[in-house]
Amino acid sequence: MTFGEPSKLAAVIRWAAALGLVALTTGDAVYPHALGRRERPPAPWRGRANYPRLARWLSELIEDTQPTVRNLAASVLAFAGSSTRAGLAILLTDGLDPELPQAVRVLASRGNEVLLVQVLTDEELDPDLEGDLRLIDVENEGSVEITANGLALREYRRRLQAHNAALRESVRRGGGRTTLLSNRDSLESGMRGDLKREGWLVR
Repeated sequence: MTFGEPSKLAAVIRWAAALGLVALTTGDAVYPHALGRRERPPAPWRGRANYPRLARWLSELIEDTQPTVRNLAASVLAFAGSSTRAGLAILLTDGLDPELPQAVRVLASRGNEVLLVQVLTDEELDPDLEGDLRLIDVENEGSVEITANGLALREYRRRLQAHNAALRESVRRGGGRTTLLSNRDSLESGMRGDLKREGWLVR
């Protein structure tokens, strides 16, 4: 999630702040939860007056030195099995875990309406690579050597599209909604474009 400029983490925090403000302004309770963290989440917040508390909590995630989530699907399953009351679950992530579609199905089966905000970088959506490369997984420190040619890039795009399609289908079958955004998308364009068009926002 630290990849990109701005990073995907910074982008999802920006979106979490915006959607949290919408929820607080409309009188809903907001239960912030950082996947993969062991500490107890804050108590639910209500009312626009609590937005500064939400903003501070989100800013602390940027400054946190704890390791990032190494197993997204397992973290989602742990949340689904927690004592948190079922409701509208807005999941903000890059979604790059092959097991996430199944985890989302479990989350929805526990009575949650899942809204998935998937944020990827332009480089992930359409990589501009060429030649012999060593790709390093920053989460598990594994590496693989590839030759980035037209065939490899086409296969990469095919697999990414198939994964994202499976993720969308899991959310849809559970009665939720999903949107794919770039880390560089502005809040204004996203709110007036994808989120409004897909029924996330009614005004």
